[in-house]
Amino acid sequence: MAAPSEDRPPRSGPDSALDAAAQAAAHKAAAETPQDLATRKRRLVFRAWHRGIKEADLILGQFVERHVDGWGEDDIRWMERLFEENDQDILTWITAPDPAIPEPFDTPLMAALRALDYMRPRA
Repeated sequence: MAAPSEDRPPRSGPDSALDAAAQAAAHKAAAETPQDLATRKRRLVFRAWHRGIKEADLILGQFVERHVDGWGEDDIRWMERLFEENDQDILTWITAPDPAIPEPFDTPLMAALRALDYMRPRA
């Protein structure tokens, strides 16, 4: 059996596509700058106030507006993932007395959302 060659061309096939995708994701994460985080935070504020259901706009908009400045990469990623979910589900997880919150969303950030202590009347 021949030893692996150093000058072999890169592999092709499904594994190489996964390797390339992982490398691209790692490169993107490494290239993340504070400006990129600031842009993502502004987008979160906009998305929070434009959900499509007024109740979701009020709850999520006020929460994100009040807390987004103190968030890091993980909190932003969590909120972006939450915003991919259905508004009815999000509202249930936040407002129901004892909801079945899916594991990826059952976090301290969801507990803060459920507290509703950030709600203030808007003038």
